[in-house]
Amino acid sequence: MKNRPRRIPWLWLLVVVLLAALLADIFVPVPALASETTKTLRSSALALLASGLFGLLVFVLQSGRSRAERRRDVLRGAYSLLLRAADRVMALDREQQANPKGHHYVGTISSQLSDEYLRHNPFATAEAIGAEIERLYAEADAAIVLEAGPDNPVLDAWQDMMESYYMCDASRRNENDPKVIAEHREELNEMFIALRRVAHVRMRSL
Repeated sequence: MKNRPRRIPWLWLLVVVLLAALLADIFVPVPALASETTKTLRSSALALLASGLFGLLVFVLQSGRSRAERRRDVLRGAYSLLLRAADRVMALDREQQANPKGHHYVGTISSQLSDEYLRHNPFATAEAIGAEIERLYAEADAAIVLEAGPDNPVLDAWQDMMESYYMCDASRRNENDPKVIAEHREELNEMFIALRRVAHVRMRSL
């Protein structure tokens, strides 16, 4: 795909036009034979062009500042969502570590409660946390990509953390050595701290 030329905002084009007209009014001399009415009109036009150019410049600069503030607010909110998602990842890791087989049914099993027992999902807590992580990440990712692009250090740190989580979860499922599991959980915690650090730096730079 060919790169399209970047469009110049029409407001800046208008600024250039007004500036050119103002400079022409200043540096193009009034003919000596011009009437007093013409000279008066030139003076009035100079004042109008100057005030119009000043007002337009103020508007353009304020609009740019408003867009920058909006972008900063959007990214701050997105980074906050991603940090909340990271907190929930750590909560999911703790939940799976403490309850690798889920939560047992709490209650008396009887013929009257057999349907409730059969519907019991031992992994409901973990699945709820996982759904919350996906929702928070989806909202944060969309905002960050739109405002800052996909090559963002915070998103990279998130991916590193999630890779560490998947390794940790796999070791819990397949490894019987508590030492190996502990090493993976320690690495996950380091990735979590790294994500928080990167997000903090990016938020301070906005």
